[in-house]
Amino acid sequence: ELAERGHRVTGVDFAPAMVALARGKAAARGVAVRFEEADAEQLPYPSGRFDLVISRHLLWTLPHPEAAIDAWIRVLRAGGRLAVVDSKLDSGAGPPPTENARTSAEYAAIGDRLPFLGGRAREEIEDLLATHGLVNVGSDPMLDVVAAQEQRMLDEGRAPTPRRRYVVWGDAPGAREEVAGRI
Repeated sequence: ELAERGHRVTGVDFAPAMVALARGKAAARGVAVRFEEADAEQLPYPSGRFDLVISRHLLWTLPHPEAAIDAWIRVLRAGGRLAVVDSKLDSGAGPPPTENARTSAEYAAIGDRLPFLGGRAREEIEDLLATHGLVNVGSDPMLDVVAAQEQRMLDEGRAPTPRRRYVVWGDAPGAREEVAGRI
């Protein structure tokens, strides 16, 4: 979406298969996106390189999620924004095991080593971003996205499964604060 709107985009994933899949999707949409294999907890980019860092359903997969947040903040320019899209599984309210990687055999084998395996409430992620130095921290429960997903499932003849998704954001201290202060 960002590349289609004229932004320069770099996509990062640890898994070569996911990078290949993303390249195929970008090619099918006719957009130029740079894709790289990298570790989200140790990004290979210089400090201050990006205006925006987006993490989508990733924190729960990481053995050191707070190290990843620090890495993401490090690569933001002053006034840049970090956006974390994620969810929290409620006992008995999540999607069926066939539709949820968190309940897969792969993650079952390493789940005890993943501190965010079940996800975290958005308020916890807000606190985490603020604790790690971001300002203007806020969030949205993405109720419109959840409703659209439920409608899509109904349209496909499937029973909708309740999901609690959200986006949490925060800004790196710097330019955006200074502009707001001069208005």
